[in-house]
Amino acid sequence: MESKHKYTVDLQWDGERKGTLTAGVSPQSIEVATGSDFHKGIEGAWSPEHLYLATLTSCLMTTFLAVAENSNLIFSDFKCNAIATADEVDRLLQIADVIIKLTVCVPSSKTVQKALRIIAISEKHCVISNSVKTRIHIAPEVIVK
Repeated sequence: MESKHKYTVDLQWDGERKGTLTAGVSPQSIEVATGSDFHKGIEGAWSPEHLYLATLTSCLMTTFLAVAENSNLIFSDFKCNAIATADEVDRLLQIADVIIKLTVCVPSSKTVQKALRIIAISEKHCVISNSVKTRIHIAPEVIVK
């Protein structure tokens, strides 16, 4: 595997406080806007803050999937719920902490510890988590189903 990877995203301003994100790898686009919590924010659109959490959780998931596959972990479900609060830190608004509630379903109690180890490895090797200054707290739960 090459050590360097490049990614490109294009953003086109659509007027007011909205824009459209595209990436050459997909024909789909995402409408983004100022969050409704902010002045002139737009209700119902993905905000940069939502995209930030989506990036953290999707990177954690894809890392987990790779590690689980390499470890032959059998599981039937994977879910994340990310919670962040933007607050003033050193007179700047930022997301200092994120809590990610992660749930994995495994078929046997014998694989619970293995799943927890894979979650820990995934957390350590997540490219996005390793690239941000936000403190990320993973609250894992492994359910036997």
